Amino acid sequence: TLHVSLRNLCTILINQGNRELSHTLFDLQKQSIASGFHFYKGKISPSSFVSVVINALNVKEVDWTRAFIEEHKDRIIGETEERSYLNFCWANYLFANGQYAEAIDFLPQNIREISYILIARRLEIKAFYEIDLYLADVKATAFRTYVLRLPAAISTQKRWNTISILPDLPFNSCSFPTAIPNAHVASPNASPKTASYQTGNGCMSKFASKAASQRPI
Repeated sequence: TLHVSLRNLCTILINQGNRELSHTLFDLQKQSIASGFHFYKGKISPSSFVSVVINALNVKEVDWTRAFIEEHKDRIIGETEERSYLNFCWANYLFANGQYAEAIDFLPQNIREISYILIARRLEIKAFYEIDLYLADVKATAFRTYVLRLPAAISTQKRWNTISILPDLPFNSCSFPTAIPNAHVASPNASPKTASYQTGNGCMSKFASKAASQRPI
């Protein structure tokens, strides 16, 4: 349908760096949800559910995001008992709402898709940055190693884009290699509050100096 084509086009352009289209995508997604185009036999795919949540948070529609999750949390196709996709979305919402420790607790450990794994690991580091700089430093270093050891099918550029969310960490001064070595769900009850949902470069500026000053001797 036209709605699907427009949403896909917006997503492609946003992924190419046209972030100003995030609001347009949000409006399209809202219209599609209201008209039922986002659902198949009353259900919604995990990728569509996650996409709606992430984009809504990117345009700082935090209250709307909570309402969407609450209303449609039981309609995710193929969701297991662990409710991995739902927990993934709650974690992103909680981070956007400034509830960093709670966000870490909700991050699922058993999502198989590599793109969601990378988002979850980055979110964990950003949350630790807000509450424990030393652990954030440790997590970030481990994350870099993890990314470098991903299967060769993952492009070098994608690896770099994944790591570059942490621009001020000491390891970012190293050159990025071209050859990769072988290698309970409950809805949060806290009241929403104003918070910015930080993504991309700059979310951890001045991290290195702060982490060094708080590192145990």
